[in-house]
Amino acid sequence: MKRSTALSIIFIGLAGSVLADEPRREDFAYEAPIALSEPGGVYRAPLTAHAYRGVTREDLGDLRVYNKAGEIVPHGISRPGAAPGKKLTELPVFPVPVPAGGVAGDVSMFVATGKGGSVIALKTGAPSRSERWAYIADASQTEDPLAALEISWGEAIPEGRFIGTLVIEVSDDLKNWRTIGQGALASLHRDDQVLVQKRIEIAPQRVKYLRLTWADPQPKVSITGVKAELRPQAEPARDWSALTGGKEEGVGEYRFELHGRMPIDRARIPLPMNSVARVAVLSRDRAGDPWVLRGQKTVFAVQSAERELSDNEIPLWTSSSDRQWLLRLEGRVNGLGSTAPVLELGWIPHELVFVARGSAPFTLAYGHARVAAAGNYGVDELVRRSKRENTERVDIRAATFGTPDAVRGEAARTRPWYAEWRQWLLWAVLVAGVGILALLAVRLSRQIGQSSE
Repeated sequence: MKRSTALSIIFIGLAGSVLADEPRREDFAYEAPIALSEPGGVYRAPLTAHAYRGVTREDLGDLRVYNKAGEIVPHGISRPGAAPGKKLTELPVFPVPVPAGGVAGDVSMFVATGKGGSVIALKTGAPSRSERWAYIADASQTEDPLAALEISWGEAIPEGRFIGTLVIEVSDDLKNWRTIGQGALASLHRDDQVLVQKRIEIAPQRVKYLRLTWADPQPKVSITGVKAELRPQAEPARDWSALTGGKEEGVGEYRFELHGRMPIDRARIPLPMNSVARVAVLSRDRAGDPWVLRGQKTVFAVQSAERELSDNEIPLWTSSSDRQWLLRLEGRVNGLGSTAPVLELGWIPHELVFVARGSAPFTLAYGHARVAAAGNYGVDELVRRSKRENTERVDIRAATFGTPDAVRGEAARTRPWYAEWRQWLLWAVLVAGVGILALLAVRLSRQIGQSSE
């Protein structure tokens, strides 16, 4: 019995040692030094494109952070990421006459404001036929930063076709105005294709009042509505990867390979001037899987007089880390010209958050085909506390990654032929250990039975 007990202990110890194995820094494919911005205890750094290409697990579980002594320090992955939600709010709009050769502020205005500064009445002198119109939009009741405007208009000529530039000014008192941007609006028709541009982006900022004025030459359209696109927070910076050499899958379809597990949430198509096309973006993880539609949109780049108007960015409905991407040109397949298209994919990087335990320098190691996912160190709790505004707030400092170096290279990213044998051996050890324990239990029960007799 002593021999069986010792053997079972050896089996269980062997299995435990295999399961408890932690990877060493030199076992990974690549490593990158981590530069700390200032003294602190917790740091965050956005993952680089090279890190996404180097890992083998879709959950990014084959990366570790080491200190100078080669010890793994607590770390985790955070998504700041998902782009903040946007809100569309209808703004009250007041037409204001502009004298010939003047600006909207040149006429006398009677303005009555309510609680919080909202405009409840705005009166001007009767406009003459030579006067143009500007439009005052009241955003005083909004609290979040303004990121874009969506403009509605009445009938245009001829047959609803026009292109024009709208100048955007802001003010806090309806007297002193400053220009913050301008954008092109358009409604164009050609054969069976329609191009409508109603949105103007600006740098996110809080505003109280807006004044919208047509630049010369002014189109003969009247603005009937203004919606404010509000962003609760600034959108994190997005990285991009340009995919070229797309392989034709069918008429008007081009397949691209993405190297890396980036969380793609945006697509962009560089366009030659005077191009317009309806496109769809699809993805799948591997050949043979069905294609999944991720987004579709009419993209264009047109020139009118001295102005250029373009919109070639496609927000995806959901983010995806698939490897294969398909660009499908709908309708007229020559809408992008004769050259093969380029597909640019964008993503907001995950952030690596780690605790600076031990001595610097700290190093990120990644790319290991045989490593299990890192354990849960509870770093997500530190991220939650970093958003508090009280004494329990955890300050997370900024860090950056240096130039990556190859350690074992691609050899660490491939699974060797004997890897499966090791798993089978581990299972055999575990099963044998359970069998020995069961045998010991049977013998022990017999001995107890004999003793009781």
